[in-house]
Amino acid sequence: MNLVDPSGWLEYFGGGANADFFAPMIEEIDTLVVPTACMYELFKHLLITYGSLFPAAK
Repeated sequence: MNLVDPSGWLEYFGGGANADFFAPMIEEIDTLVVPTACMYELFKHLLITYGSLFPAAK
């Protein structure tokens, strides 16, 4: 079972210095566990960093 911290996901998707370390754990989907709290933390970080994830409806 692999449980990756939100910082690992950010490194992986952002191409950070430690992305290669986290890649095998994230890419082995048969043993990957992603808790809801982790998804929330990632979403919160992306929202703070990039603002609204969806363009305003016109």
